[in-house]
Amino acid sequence: MMVRYLGIFLVGCSTLNKETDPNGTVFESEQGDSHILQVGDTTAASYFLRSDKNELVLIDTGGSDNNPVLAQLAAEGATPEDVQKIFLTHAHGNHIGGIHLFPNAEIYALETERNALLEKEIVLDVGLTNHQILSLGNSELEIIAVPGHSMGNAAYRFDDILIMGDSAIASSSSTIEPILSNSDDPILAHDSLIVLKEDVLSRQIEFAYMLFSHSEPLSGIEALLAYE
Repeated sequence: MMVRYLGIFLVGCSTLNKETDPNGTVFESEQGDSHILQVGDTTAASYFLRSDKNELVLIDTGGSDNNPVLAQLAAEGATPEDVQKIFLTHAHGNHIGGIHLFPNAEIYALETERNALLEKEIVLDVGLTNHQILSLGNSELEIIAVPGHSMGNAAYRFDDILIMGDSAIASSSSTIEPILSNSDDPILAHDSLIVLKEDVLSRQIEFAYMLFSHSEPLSGIEALLAYE
């Protein structure tokens, strides 16, 4: 398993191989051939979902200025018009500001975030429900409701990689906590992490990585299981 590395630190229990890659950071699934390419930094991270299906799929778009997604598309010989699906974690500007750059993409998010998106003049094409699972080739994308930061805030499980978005932030000591600033309901954000932990325990789910929009990623799931 190889992790390509740029500008962020991976912390956790396992030892990770790293190499420099000018395009971003690659997180490889331990379940198959799928992987995630993270572009941008911890102010506006976006994610390319890579499966055996030849689709251009994003989670979040970052902002509209100096958008790193555009640079990655150009490096691959693709254009913004080639992006087919965009899954949103929530309706804050640093996660949705680049949507207008991708005119042909279908927009997916939790149905409970529809009104917040409409307030930003973004029309949701597909409203998702908690624990809904979509197929991307041979890979699974599960939508997980983690309300609090926004009322329709979502995390996404792509095979064995958990994209937390703004559901939490990781610290250098391998712990996590909810993002309280700019949150609709900080108490609910805390409670939702407890619900997520209990769900992971009850289903005995294992993750190779947890990825966060505004902090370093973590290997494994131990930090979530230790959250109180």
